[in-house]
Amino acid sequence: MSLTDGKSRGTSRAWGACPLAGLITTLWATPEPAQAGWRELGFVFVHMDSSEDKDKDARRCYTQIRKAITSENSDLVHVRLARDTLARKLGEDATSSWLSADRKAFEPLVKWEPSTWRDGAGKVIKGGGYVVDAWVLIDCQPAKRTLDIVTVAPATGSVMHLHLGERDINKNSRELAKSFVMGHAWADWSP
Repeated sequence: MSLTDGKSRGTSRAWGACPLAGLITTLWATPEPAQAGWRELGFVFVHMDSSEDKDKDARRCYTQIRKAITSENSDLVHVRLARDTLARKLGEDATSSWLSADRKAFEPLVKWEPSTWRDGAGKVIKGGGYVVDAWVLIDCQPAKRTLDIVTVAPATGSVMHLHLGERDINKNSRELAKSFVMGHAWADWSP
């Protein structure tokens, strides 16, 4: 059996069109590009204000920093916890010394899996299945002009601390906090 049309060497026009038809069929059957290994980045935020009167300015500052991190990141899911919840997981000693705690103090956080998450806009997402990529502990005290953030990355066990003292907590401070948190969360990140 010959694959030529008898007039020229090579394949016939019918056979030559097959690879093109196969390519068109493949492109038509694939509606979206694959995203191998993609998943949302998961954060747990904890407001670490330890004052008895629960300073409203401190709460507002914490919220502004959390929103600076989450609002522009559609590929991020998060959980909000109270300091008391963290104290139950770590113990009160570790919670009260959270600014100087080493990675061993944060080991109980590594395997905890929240069941209710929020998307970047703050909308509740039911169900689990997300991975905690970073714990973000924030204590913002505008009246004292201080901001402390500790991030814990469960995948690597690394703990990092950002301290801004004797400065107003403003948009630039929030952007610095956002860069710090996102940089640590993305370090050694793997889907």
